[in-house]
Amino acid sequence: MDTTGVFRYQRPAGKEPHCGDGETEALMAAAALEPVLLRWRHRCSEGLIDDSGKIRNVFRRPEGVGDNVGQLIEELNRIPEAVA
Repeated sequence: MDTTGVFRYQRPAGKEPHCGDGETEALMAAAALEPVLLRWRHRCSEGLIDDSGKIRNVFRRPEGVGDNVGQLIEELNRIPEAVA
């Protein structure tokens, strides 16, 4: 059986976030994929990653074009330095 769904967490009313001053921003910056993708894009298939470090055609892809996210993960997994 295949299932799909969306999970969304909502903080209870009146609860403060657990992160302190600037911690949320620091975590968001550390989780950014664009710098990593830009660094390794020359080792991936041509046109897979755009000039800003984003994966092309993630939400809309031309007819007959495969899954770019899956292809990128597969290609990056072959580069130990990129995985690290």
